[in-house]
Amino acid sequence: MDHKKRDTLIQFIKFNIVGIINTVLNYLIYSLLIYSGVGYRISLAVDYALGIAVSFILNKKYTFKKDEKTNPLMVIKMIFSYVCIFFINVFLLEFMVEKINVDLYVGQFFSIIIIVLISFVLQKLYVFKA
Repeated sequence: MDHKKRDTLIQFIKFNIVGIINTVLNYLIYSLLIYSGVGYRISLAVDYALGIAVSFILNKKYTFKKDEKTNPLMVIKMIFSYVCIFFINVFLLEFMVEKINVDLYVGQFFSIIIIVLISFVLQKLYVFKA
């Protein structure tokens, strides 16, 4: 395996470690909000807001090792990428919940699998591009 592919694989592994921590935390928050009677769209929005902040901080430092000072463009790119991901997630979740009658919890669980792949590509090639 060449150096570039190995580095990308290591980044993907680190991204997933950060993602697992972030996802578990956010899924618990999402579930707590749903359990408390908050609608799934609002629960998802809160989930995303917290997830973006945690993801940005951990992936900048740990996954992509960007030591430079955070600049406004980097933050805007992160927010923009997650706005796109958010709408993809809403579409997937609404489709599963409203069209094929999947449980709210299960629907978000399966949406996460697709979102992880999209998020890695956007952060590596767009937000934290070398």
